[in-house]
Amino acid sequence: MQFIVNDTLTITDTTKLRTPMFKDTPQVQEILEMERKLYRALATKDLDALAAGLDENGLLFDFDGQILRGREQQMAMFKAFLELEDAAFEWEPVEAFVSDSQDMAWAWGLANVKLPGQKTEVFKYNSVWQKRDGRWQNVSEMRNPFRG
Repeated sequence: MQFIVNDTLTITDTTKLRTPMFKDTPQVQEILEMERKLYRALATKDLDALAAGLDENGLLFDFDGQILRGREQQMAMFKAFLELEDAAFEWEPVEAFVSDSQDMAWAWGLANVKLPGQKTEVFKYNSVWQKRDGRWQNVSEMRNPFRG
């Protein structure tokens, strides 16, 4: 995946953005794969798989200032987005961290967002994950523009 931030900055290898605190553990890889799994679900329009990764009461702090509360509001946003022509949304996680108790985690990454009639913009996102009944759920996500 390629992220064209501006005329002088294109990112093709997101691993180069990782911080010194990154530790490549099986638990971290599990979170990174959960991020990719949600992206694949959106890309293939598998709304059931997408919904399964979102917490029932999760929050999404979107780049435009709105707060979506709960899986139902988030899924309504994703469904509406998928109906748009000339729109695209893709993301790649950069790094993740899992708590010592292994029931809380966070990840951050980059996203390309293309809305109808607009150019593609690069955003950064931060996701918070909680493990409940043995399953990871996305409980909070925040998105905002990436400037490099």
